[in-house]
Amino acid sequence: MQQWLHGQKTALEIYLNKTEDYFKHKIRNRPEHSELLDMHIVQDSTAEESIQASQMKLKRARLADNLNEKIALRPGPLELVEKNIIPVDSAVKEAIKDLALQRLQGLEGIFFSSTVFQPFGGFVIKPMTGYCTGTLSRTPPVC
Repeated sequence: MQQWLHGQKTALEIYLNKTEDYFKHKIRNRPEHSELLDMHIVQDSTAEESIQASQMKLKRARLADNLNEKIALRPGPLELVEKNIIPVDSAVKEAIKDLALQRLQGLEGIFFSSTVFQPFGGFVIKPMTGYCTGTLSRTPPVC
């Protein structure tokens, strides 16, 4: 039994010695302050550490606000398609037309003088004084 404990003690001592050697090696080879500055790990500031943390939070908040403003000003995907910045496949254009027509299917019974399709702006519907019946199709209703 004592021999087993002695063996365990030796294994523990070996483990502790290896750990100690590992940390001594890390301390000897740690980077200089100038290297930490170059890697942006440490900030080059004469202010106290507590103030540096507040400065970093403020800087990040300003950057986030600036980025959010720029993102808000970006055009949306439909605007990019309308301006021909993003090319659109003809099948996609046809799907957009079909979707717009399906939305108008619920508007049966409304009086139309003409229905003009605008590729990415939807339909322009002009009411008329006469009475039209029938369902909507790709062509304007005839009254």
